Amino acid sequence: MYELKFDKKAIDFLSKAEKDLRERIWKKLQDFKQDPFRFVEHL
Repeated sequence: MYELKFDKKAIDFLSKAEKDLRERIWKKLQDFKQDPFRFVEHL
């Protein structure tokens, strides 16, 4: 599993976002941690 690091802007954005949006983003980020190459292309 990979580790995600957030900068202050990202944390501020998530803390201000509506609960349902925040939960959707958080779930997608957790999926990304499990298998990041499923969501992005290799350069």
